[in-house]
Amino acid sequence: MSGTLDVASMSDEALDALVSQAIIQKSVTCSNNLWEAIEQADAVATANKQLEEAARCRRNNAEAEAARIKERILFHLQARDLKALPSSFGKFARQANGGHKPLRITGEFPDEFARIKREADLDKIRQAIKEGECLEFVEFIPVEDLPNKGEHLRLKS
Repeated sequence: MSGTLDVASMSDEALDALVSQAIIQKSVTCSNNLWEAIEQADAVATANKQLEEAARCRRNNAEAEAARIKERILFHLQARDLKALPSSFGKFARQANGGHKPLRITGEFPDEFARIKREADLDKIRQAIKEGECLEFVEFIPVEDLPNKGEHLRLKS
């Protein structure tokens, strides 16, 4: 790039003027600058994503290591039937897992104790319509009532 285009500090008006110049005046220089600015921003985004992934790996590794240490301490406390191990910072204490007591359903139960979620199987409905079935409970949404999905810009080289 002949000069780095600092789009981040550009106002929308200045950027619009540059895009207009590229389009109206067919300025290849402006188009090239815009292209390179997009590539540069994408490269920064990719580099940041890689840094985030590396940080996530380091965090996961650290969490796994802490869990492994706790597991080994618990194992040794259980093996020696000890409830706690003191340290200068506090103590490691065995603790029973909490939560609700487990339940087992052994017979029929009334509907008032059932959780029922009914939802339409859209794939099955589409297949039935495709096969020529007339489903009175379905209507097609007119295109003009659909939200505009919009467009995006793709760089093709």
